Amino acid sequence: MGQIGCCESAEQIEQQSREPASALSRKDGADIYNNRMVETQPIVTITGVTGFVGSHVAATFLKDGKYKVRGTVRSKTNDAKIGPLKAGLGDLFDELELVEADLLDEASIIKACEGSTYVVHVASPFAPQLPEDELVKPAV
Repeated sequence: MGQIGCCESAEQIEQQSREPASALSRKDGADIYNNRMVETQPIVTITGVTGFVGSHVAATFLKDGKYKVRGTVRSKTNDAKIGPLKAGLGDLFDELELVEADLLDEASIIKACEGSTYVVHVASPFAPQLPEDELVKPAV
């Protein structure tokens, strides 16, 4: 699983995800590299996709069209969080895969990121009254 760092450019990411000329394409959209089946589009998982930064990151990847975009949310049924994201993304929302994950539950984060080529971790709790360790631990 790769990670998009602050110093990687979009060109570097695109170059890493290019298909080699020897790939065999299948009708279902998968390719076979070195006897291993992989999806044609790299998967980008964005933690905290309903947040300000996460929603903008998701929009950027979705508009680019070269990535399958997955976003983590605490609950897929929380319309107070999902509604604004859906409105902000418009038609692009239908291309976004939402998965439930809790920053304090390592297993749920690992499961949400399974199969990802890149993970953009922008989720972070924000409650000024919380002690610093309760804000930093889930964000790091």
